[in-house]
Amino acid sequence: MLAKNVLKGCTKVSGIENHVAIGAKLANFITGNNSLKQEWEINPDLQSYVHSDPRLEKIWDISLKLEGTKKSAGTHACGHIPTPVPCEQLFPCRLDSESGLLVCEYDMNQAEHLGNLKKDLLMLRNLTIIDIAQKEIKKRTGKDIPLWDDSILNDKKALHMIASGDTDGVFQLESDGMKKFMRQLQPDCFEDIIAGVALYRPGPMDYIPDYIQNKHNPNDIKYITPELESILAPTYGIIVYQEQVMLIVQKLAGFSMGRADVVRKAMGKKKQEIMDQEGPHFINGDKELNIEGCTGRGISEEAAQKIWNQMVDFAKYAFNKSHAAAYAAISMQTAYLKANYPLEFAVGLLTSVMDDSKKLMKYVTSFRQTGVNILPPDVTKSEYGFSIETDDDGNESIRFGLFAIKGVGEDVANTIPAERAKQPYKDIDDFVKRHMSFNRKAFENLAKAGAFDAFGHTRQTLVENFDTMLTSIKTQAKNYDENQLTLFDFGLDVDTSYKFNEYPEYSYLQKCRNEKDATGMYVSGHPASTIENITKKNGAVNIEDIVSENSVYHNDDEVAIGGVITEIKKKITKKGNIMMIIDVEDTTGHISVLLFEHAIQKFQSELNEDGLIFLKGKVRGGGEDSSLILQTVCPLKDTPSILWIATDDYSLNNLRNRVLNFMQDNPGIGDHVKIVSKKARKPEMLGDISITADVLEKAKIHFGRENVKVTQDKSEIA
Repeated sequence: MLAKNVLKGCTKVSGIENHVAIGAKLANFITGNNSLKQEWEINPDLQSYVHSDPRLEKIWDISLKLEGTKKSAGTHACGHIPTPVPCEQLFPCRLDSESGLLVCEYDMNQAEHLGNLKKDLLMLRNLTIIDIAQKEIKKRTGKDIPLWDDSILNDKKALHMIASGDTDGVFQLESDGMKKFMRQLQPDCFEDIIAGVALYRPGPMDYIPDYIQNKHNPNDIKYITPELESILAPTYGIIVYQEQVMLIVQKLAGFSMGRADVVRKAMGKKKQEIMDQEGPHFINGDKELNIEGCTGRGISEEAAQKIWNQMVDFAKYAFNKSHAAAYAAISMQTAYLKANYPLEFAVGLLTSVMDDSKKLMKYVTSFRQTGVNILPPDVTKSEYGFSIETDDDGNESIRFGLFAIKGVGEDVANTIPAERAKQPYKDIDDFVKRHMSFNRKAFENLAKAGAFDAFGHTRQTLVENFDTMLTSIKTQAKNYDENQLTLFDFGLDVDTSYKFNEYPEYSYLQKCRNEKDATGMYVSGHPASTIENITKKNGAVNIEDIVSENSVYHNDDEVAIGGVITEIKKKITKKGNIMMIIDVEDTTGHISVLLFEHAIQKFQSELNEDGLIFLKGKVRGGGEDSSLILQTVCPLKDTPSILWIATDDYSLNNLRNRVLNFMQDNPGIGDHVKIVSKKARKPEMLGDISITADVLEKAKIHFGRENVKVTQDKSEIA
């Protein structure tokens, strides 16, 4: 336990009154990462406080003894120990209360030291993606894809796709940094992907520029000694893997395989005492241990020392090739599927992230940008997960999965396709009568997502009628169950369908927002499309043009963008200041916009999630790492308003100049300014403005309250 935590913990169990406040006060004396002993020696205020009460002295003494110990036992996330006999015969065990599995009471190092084999069994979502994609391919083509075949692991189409940076959804290769690395590397074989996986981690990242340089300029590679070439040639002269260290100490110094593995483990576990011990053996050998050493094999001591120093430096990030190769194989398999079977891969990927709306939105956007058509959910066609659908003209699309709709659980998502397979749904009445066990939230979100559009009612009609509809249908069912005498009993043909109170369809923007409420994303359209004309007219650029690799916008460039706010986050900077990050998305991409304290105070009230916005900012960074530092912002309304300014004069010339000056002093877009003569009544459009409460009040003061009015319809002007 760390110093602060151990003080709080000991105070809590001490029985002292007001233990929370006292524990916090003790912890507040600790500076940074100081230990209790370090803080005691430099802090007289701490000493005085502890000595003020014998109970505090006892807490302090116990804390000193407990500092650095484990607070509680944890369970390794994926560690397993196979045993030839019941494991309780080999080591102490306990029964895990959550999983019900037996847990070894030794930590992993103790368990291995006693001769047990610990294996890490990792579970990856990507294996599910591959499985779903393979099943789709089999269903559609009858083919079984041999994903471990060498031709697939070195597939040229997949490697070309990786080199282009189109790796969204590809295991290990989809981060912005890895995309950049692959574009620079231009991998052309499986070995490059293995090395890429091993190198893209803190530490080895420092060697990425050398690796790229050496790959593209192999004639410039220099080896400390010729014996290294056969070992390091596959990685262009750079030590990348633990296995290379083992080969170096064997080939250059005559280490046995067992001793080479000791060196590997020492480097991997950062056991300096073992490396210090083996260094002289590597350089000069040891006759008693039957080790020739580098000098005994004709390699100079200077060269040997240099090689050893490189290997010791490598120990900071040692990575074994077998691990990297296993990961890289899955990378190539997912890349192969995406490059050669994009729809089947899309089905697998999207189905695997249906419970994560942020990832789902990211991948749907990515697939749409590559030309894949994503259809909205439809209870007459959708399956549990995403599926491939072919229309009458042979065009293929991806149909939205039912489970991706919020409030639609596994049972509902499985029940709908199963019931539909028995008999197609005739209309919304038929659907509801066959699924009366569904809760209202499921019905409502299905409607908001557009899953009932095929039945011919507007989404608003369905949402507004569900309560009375469900009540009516349940009453009918109850009457039938109770065998009450009805018109049916007389054999009369009676229409029992629910009579809807029809409502107009939601506005486009409201439909988009409802879809996001129901699915976590915009399904059938994008709100930002409604403001593209006005934002472009006012100088907005596509977000994609800012964040693309070949962007013409650089650090400190001023740009304007328009879009929808998808997320608002607050954080504290290292200096303790408040910072706000808003994610803005248009139809081409998304970007983070940063607000610091001054901008937060000025613009916070105008920022809302799902709000349409036009803003100007300075580029920070460049290319894919770009963000914007906010300068000015203008919220845009769903429906533009008109700021009417009237005059008693027949001529509008004087008023026109005054209003233009006012607009210049209060710049903005989204709303319109019109001037009109009260006598001539010939309005004139002057341009755009943003009608905020502040702007409206300024206009009333400037032009007279009786001469200013806001409306959305000219006919309302008196």
